[in-house]
Amino acid sequence: MDEDSKIIEELRQSNEYQKAQILHLEKALKQAIAGQEDVRMMNSNEIQKSKEMTEDLKKKLANCMSTIESKNVELLNLQTALGQYFAEVEAKVIFASVSYRLCLMYCSLQVVFLTIVPVLIVIVVVVVVVVVLSGIFGATVGFDKRRIS
Repeated sequence: MDEDSKIIEELRQSNEYQKAQILHLEKALKQAIAGQEDVRMMNSNEIQKSKEMTEDLKKKLANCMSTIESKNVELLNLQTALGQYFAEVEAKVIFASVSYRLCLMYCSLQVVFLTIVPVLIVIVVVVVVVVVLSGIFGATVGFDKRRIS
């Protein structure tokens, strides 16, 4: 029996050693599982942060694109306004040129008018004088002709 007791004792020690190893392996497995869960949680958090950053960047990009689009519209409006301004300036230059030419023509007509009117007045005066004188002398001559006959 001594030998049986010895075998039983060895088996108990072996059993206890294996139990201790099993407990140690279970503890290591729990730590590994907990570590994996921590890594999974950290990865999940990092993925969530990345998604949030991506969404934020998409919003910022959309705002930038919207700003660029509005600036393009504003630039187009400014180009249109500038074109209208240049058209108005060109029209004013043409108007000024035409106005200058009309003014020159008016001044020329005034000079011609001021030159011709006195000449016409002199001609009218001469004609009136001639008519009056011819009436006076013609009546006298006509009167004389009646007397002579």
